Amino acid sequence: MPTATNTPTPTNTPTPTPTPTATAVPLNIFGDIRSLQVSAPVPSGGAACGFVDLFDFPIDPPDAATVGRGGGDFGVFRDRFDKYHAGEDWGGPSGRSNLGTPVYSIGHGLVTYAQPLGWGRDQGVVIIQHTFADGRTILSFYGHLDPDSVLLEPGSCVQRGDLVGLIGQPRGFPHLHFEVRTQAPYQTLTGYWPEDPTTQGWLWPSQQIWAARVGAIPGVGWARPFANSGSQPIGNLGENDYLLLEGQQLIRLDMANGRSNPIDFGRERIDAALLHEASRLLYLADSVSDTLAAYSLPDLIQQWEINLSLNSAVNLLPLPDGGVLAMTRANMTAVSAAGTERWTELIESQLLDWHLTDAALYLTTDGNNGRLWRIRPDQAEPIVDLSGKLALHENGLWLYHREGLYRIDLSSGEPIANLIYQLPTGTIGRGDLLALPDGSLLLAHADIADRRLLQFDVN
Repeated sequence: MPTATNTPTPTNTPTPTPTPTATAVPLNIFGDIRSLQVSAPVPSGGAACGFVDLFDFPIDPPDAATVGRGGGDFGVFRDRFDKYHAGEDWGGPSGRSNLGTPVYSIGHGLVTYAQPLGWGRDQGVVIIQHTFADGRTILSFYGHLDPDSVLLEPGSCVQRGDLVGLIGQPRGFPHLHFEVRTQAPYQTLTGYWPEDPTTQGWLWPSQQIWAARVGAIPGVGWARPFANSGSQPIGNLGENDYLLLEGQQLIRLDMANGRSNPIDFGRERIDAALLHEASRLLYLADSVSDTLAAYSLPDLIQQWEINLSLNSAVNLLPLPDGGVLAMTRANMTAVSAAGTERWTELIESQLLDWHLTDAALYLTTDGNNGRLWRIRPDQAEPIVDLSGKLALHENGLWLYHREGLYRIDLSSGEPIANLIYQLPTGTIGRGDLLALPDGSLLLAHADIADRRLLQFDVN
C-alpha cells in the first residue's frame, strides 16, 4: 500500500504567497435597500389591511439589535409540559427588565383576536393575519402581554411597527411568546403541542421574518426558510423541481414559486438520499430498517430494494459507473445500479470529504486513522495515509491537511503525495479550499495564532 511519509520532499515546489488584493470585481451596494422594500399598506379586495411589504422583529424593530434573548427555542421539547414549544420566547433589550417592554406588529395585517386575558393567568394575547401579494396568508401571535396594554380590537388594521402591547407578568418570568402559524386565527391554543409543531401549521418565526425580508429585495423571485432540522440539497428532479432532504423526508421544491411538498415513498423515514445523473436513479437509505432502495427518474418508480447492515448514520456517495457507495462509521459498501452488492470494506473513522472523477471516487476519512481512499466499482483501496479536505487538480488532487497543503499526483501508477506548503497546525473544520477555473487554488486556514487566505497557481 503506497503511503506518504511525514516529511515528503516536494519537487518543483512553487512559492505560494498570500493574495494581496481581491481578484474578483467587488460587490458595491449603493443607497438604502430597505427604502426600496417598504411601502404603506393599500387596502384591496384581497387584503383589507394591505399586503405585506416585509417583516420586522416584534421587539426593538426593525432588527432586534439590542435584544438579548429571542429566536432560538422554536420546536424545543420541554419535559415539564411533555410537549414541543410552538413559538419563540423573546426578552427585552439586554441589561433591562423584560417586564413592560413594548411589543410591535411584525407587518401590515388584520387583527383577528385581541383579548387582555386571552391566556387567563398567563395574560393577554393578540393574533394578526398577514396577507402576501400572491394571496398566501400567515398569522403572527403575541402572548403574555400586560392585560392593560391590549387595546387593539378584532377587525382593526395594523401597520408594521404598530404597538401591539407590553410584555406582562405570566406565571413564569416575563417574556413574549411569539408564534407564526397558518391555522387558528381566532384561537389562542396553548403555546405547546404534543408533536412536532411544523406538522400542524406552525412555522419557525424568525426564519419567516428573514424569508419575507429577503423575498422583498428587488430582483428576488422568492425566498424559502430552511427547515428547523436543516435542509440538504439533493438535486434537480425536472426542469422546475428540486429535491431537498428535510426532517427525514424528501421535499419537492417548485423553483418557479418556492412552494414545496413532501413526497410520500411509503417509508417511515429517509436518512440519506443521492440523485445520480449517470444512472438516472434516486437512491434512498434508512438506517433503522437497514434498507437501500433505488427509484427511476423523473417518475420516481421503485426499481429495487436491498438490505444492508447500516446500524448507524449513513452517507450515500456516487460511484463513477452509476452505482452508489453506502458509508457508515464502521464500513462502506458498494452497490451497483442494478441493486447488486459488490463489496464491503471495514473502516476506522467517519467520512470527511469526497470528490468524484470519471475513473474513481476519492474520499478522506477523519481522525487519527484518517486516510485518502480511491473507490472504484470493483474495489476500495487506501492510497495515502493522510486525512483532509479535497479539491481536484489537473493531474490529481489537492489535499488540505491540518498541517499543510499536499498535491496528490495520480498521473503515474503509484499515487505520490507532495507537501506544497507547510502550515501552523490548525483545525480542518475552520478552513477550506477551492479549485478556481484557471487551475489555481484558494486556501483558507485558521490556527491558534491567526487566519490566512492563500492563493496557489496551477504549478
